[in-house]
Amino acid sequence: MIKTKINVPKVGVAKKSEECVLPSKTGRRMEAQIRHQMEEEFATERSRPVAPSGPLLDEKEKGRCQLMMEYHGKVPQELLLTEKQQEVIKQQKAEARARLKPRGDKEQLEAFFSQIVAEVDERKQFMDEMTARGQLKKNDAARIRGEIAERMRELRKIDNMIRGLASSQPE
Repeated sequence: MIKTKINVPKVGVAKKSEECVLPSKTGRRMEAQIRHQMEEEFATERSRPVAPSGPLLDEKEKGRCQLMMEYHGKVPQELLLTEKQQEVIKQQKAEARARLKPRGDKEQLEAFFSQIVAEVDERKQFMDEMTARGQLKKNDAARIRGEIAERMRELRKIDNMIRGLASSQPE
């Protein structure tokens, strides 16, 4: 039997260099350079963070951030109005409510009747426009006709109520 010699690397044996100096091209700095730079920064106080003099966020900014998080970045316009604008809107709504309150039952029913008539006309006009364009689908037409029929039933009820009030109150 003939034994063949196999070259096996020796583990743990390395060439020892007397001086380990990194080349300047690697971007690494020597410890002495780092310490010197740190001492200079400390002396000029550039490395010290400056404490904020006031609160980082005021209450208005906190509220804005809260709204952004609540509505996933898409805050409704009503919520972005200033306080003055909100007051004006509240005042307008209060005035509108005050105008509607002094009416009697008959007047309210007549106003409601005319509002429903306007809704029915609007739906019929929409159906005519969509039919003229050729964009009216069967299920949309059926839904709109159902809405119109529902409004007509409401109109009949209101008409009966108005007639009942008119017959009970002498004018």
